[in-house]
Amino acid sequence: LERRIAEIDGKIADAGSTVSDLMSEEMQLQFDMSGIMQSMNRELSARRRKLDNAKYEVSQVLAEAHRKISDNQKQIESNKDTIEAAEQKRSELGAEYNAEKTKVFDEAPYLFHEEEWQFDENSTICKSCGQTLPADKIERIKADFEVRKARAKADAEKRLEDAKSSFAVQRESNLEEIKAHGFKQKHIIEDLTAKNEALQ
Repeated sequence: LERRIAEIDGKIADAGSTVSDLMSEEMQLQFDMSGIMQSMNRELSARRRKLDNAKYEVSQVLAEAHRKISDNQKQIESNKDTIEAAEQKRSELGAEYNAEKTKVFDEAPYLFHEEEWQFDENSTICKSCGQTLPADKIERIKADFEVRKARAKADAEKRLEDAKSSFAVQRESNLEEIKAHGFKQKHIIEDLTAKNEALQ
């Protein structure tokens, strides 16, 4: 019996040592597990930071894309308004060009009126005594009248030619100016239409 008790005491002592070993092993395992958990947490945190950074970068790219789309849409609308105004202006210039092209020179103010230049027979009578002037004097008066009449007619013809020439030059200048404005509007329309196609 004593031997059995000694065996049991030995086993109890061994068991205590085994329990102590197991407890030490459990502590080591818990310590190792804590280290693994910390390592995993650090790795997960690093991955989360990486994912958060990637998410932030993608959101920035998306925000920039949305801003660009919005800016492009605003620019397209602005260009459409400008195109519409240019088309309206071009239409007005077309009407103005046609009106200028069909203008006709008005000769009336420059014409020589023959009926206004009739020789006054009363000029052949003396104002003092009422008698007819001598024939040579009458001839001189008539000759002076014809010279004045011819000069007035020549002056009227010169004014008419000068006015016609000035009218033609001014009309041509007006037509060229209208055409230049029309081409400018055409280029605006073509340029902005191309830009809108590129922005879409």
